[in-house]
Amino acid sequence: MQIAPSYVRRVTTSGAIVLLAACSAEKSAPIADSSAARAIVIDSSTKTVSTAWIARPDAVGPVRVGTIVGEVARVVQTTARIERIAPGEECGYAYLAAAPNGVKFMLSRDTIVRIDIDSTNVKSLEGAGVGDTEQSVLARYVGRVQVTPHKYEGPKAHYLIVTVANDTLHQMLFETSEQGIVTRYRVGFGSAVALVEGCS
Repeated sequence: MQIAPSYVRRVTTSGAIVLLAACSAEKSAPIADSSAARAIVIDSSTKTVSTAWIARPDAVGPVRVGTIVGEVARVVQTTARIERIAPGEECGYAYLAAAPNGVKFMLSRDTIVRIDIDSTNVKSLEGAGVGDTEQSVLARYVGRVQVTPHKYEGPKAHYLIVTVANDTLHQMLFETSEQGIVTRYRVGFGSAVALVEGCS
């Protein structure tokens, strides 16, 4: 189900991005984190920001799950908006202006926990994405896919849950239609990826 955009804030100041989230209906506080370790969004092998919007179990492009959304916006140098069901709700979605259309970032409070992809322009590292056949996804992730029935579509529609070797935290999940075509997919922490209706 779609998140109702009843709570949206965006502030930009002198080139820096300041995102605000409600602690209550009357008072807002800046998203910030004193822990630099949680806020870094770089490739540790090169120490440079990744700019390719490729999906991996723990990230899409330069945005990794587990990071603070305000710091992501600063590092990627983009504007962002946050939508919550209501003021004070922990779960919501962030939308980054620099991200491709059809990519949104699920939040738990101010931390990104899952990334949803509804676009043919963003593929996984292995080349899978929206518009591909179910069989092609199974072939790309041989031995790593659990196939389960789709909650809302017909009996031929599935969830293809991809696990990662030596990683119990992150997963990828591809949704397929009755015609066996990937309609959307998501990556992130397994507990968040498993939520069928997102924040609803």
